This record gives sequence, structure tokens and C-alpha cells, in this order.
Amino acid sequence: MNSTVRPRRDLIIALLVTLNCPSSISSAAESKRTTPELTTCEAAATMVERELELWKRMRTSLRMTPALQGPDVLMARMIVLPSNFSEWQVSLYLGSSGEARLEAVLAKRSVYQSNHEEKQGTVALKENPEIGTPDYYQAPVERNVAEAIGRVWSQVIHRSQLPKPQPSGSTDRTTYIFSRWVQGEGEICGEIREPVAGSIPERLTLLGKDLREFARSDEMKRKDLMQSIQRDLDLTQSQLNQSNKE
Repeated sequence: MNSTVRPRRDLIIALLVTLNCPSSISSAAESKRTTPELTTCEAAATMVERELELWKRMRTSLRMTPALQGPDVLMARMIVLPSNFSEWQVSLYLGSSGEARLEAVLAKRSVYQSNHEEKQGTVALKENPEIGTPDYYQAPVERNVAEAIGRVWSQVIHRSQLPKPQPSGSTDRTTYIFSRWVQGEGEICGEIREPVAGSIPERLTLLGKDLREFARSDEMKRKDLMQSIQRDLDLTQSQLNQSNKE
């Protein structure tokens, strides 16, 4: 593939929302909050055929399973779309009997780059899908931790605002997409590009990265990572509580 082909993340952002995210998050168009929030994800109905096709390839490459998988319910998912590196995702599921599992999936090559080519000066989706074998990791998680993560995920996503025009050049930044299943609402999701340091969305990205490392690490390292996850949870919840009072 020609090295001059660069990702158009403004296109991909629309892809990673539904088929898995059938419902939008309702929120007020105007908000008094000054802290940057997530924006709502677009619905599948707004996607053109090319976008849906790329989403299918992305979903397959990153092994993204449905929000309801038998008796298992998706408590939290973070999809990461770097501009110049491979995509990855981490998902937390809670089973009906109380067991929880964490899955981390990292593409070995950029799914976007692998499925596009340059034709006559235009970046086009390849006709035949290129689906690579990703690196896959799994780890058990205690139920109380999974439920706490799910609560924080839900609160942050429900604060999502209506999308606003992106500033020029923002397509070269990393995009984070968050989702989870909520009874009566389906799979809700919100997204953000390069969250501001110290903001609630940034704390959620840090938590997601800790979860990825937890799934990839051995038992000894997981003990330290769980302490970091607990700190991230406490800090995020505290910041959410404070923001709700303002």
C-alpha cells in the first residue's frame, strides 16, 4: 500500500458506532459545562454503504462481539483509533452468574490502512476485505469491580453532548469511542478526540488503558494494575460527583 495514504478519521468515527450501537444518547444541545464532554455517536441510518462496509471489517478485525452475548452483558468498551498506529479495543463483560471477564484485542496492522488504497489520487476502500489476526488477551475480573466500572462508564456516556464541528486538522488525532449496554436503552455510546488533560473523558481513557494492560499482564503485575484501576475509578467518580454539583 502506498505510504502516502493517510487515514480519514472523520470518516471512521461514524463507523464505530452502530450495528453495535443502535440507539443514540439523548442530551441537551446546550450545556453549561465547561469541561469537554463526549459527543453522541452517529446512527447507522446516516452511514453510506462504504462506511458500513469499513465498519464491518473493523468490527471483524478487532473481534468486537455483540453487547448481549448469550447471558453476558457488555459493561464497558473502549475502541481506540490512532491516526498513525494500529487500532485496539478493550471490552468488559458481566455474566448472569456474576463472573466477569476482560478482553483486549490489538490489531497488528492498521485496519484502516490495510483496507484502503490510493487510486488516481483518491483514497478508496479495497474491494476485497483484509482481515488480519489480532493479538487477543483475556482476564477474569471481580464482579464488584466490573459493576463499578460499568457505573462510571454509564455516567460519562450519558453526559454526551450533540456533535459539534471539528476544528481543522483534528482528523490526525486519536479518537476514543466508549459504549456499554443499558437496560431499556440498548447499547449507548459516545466518542471524543484527544480529551483535555485532567478532564473526565481523559480519566476514562486512562482507565481503559489500565484495563488493556490488566488483560495483557501476568498475575503478579495484575495486582499493581488493579490498584491503579481502583484509583482511576475513585478519581473519575469523585470528579463526576463534583461536576454534577456545579
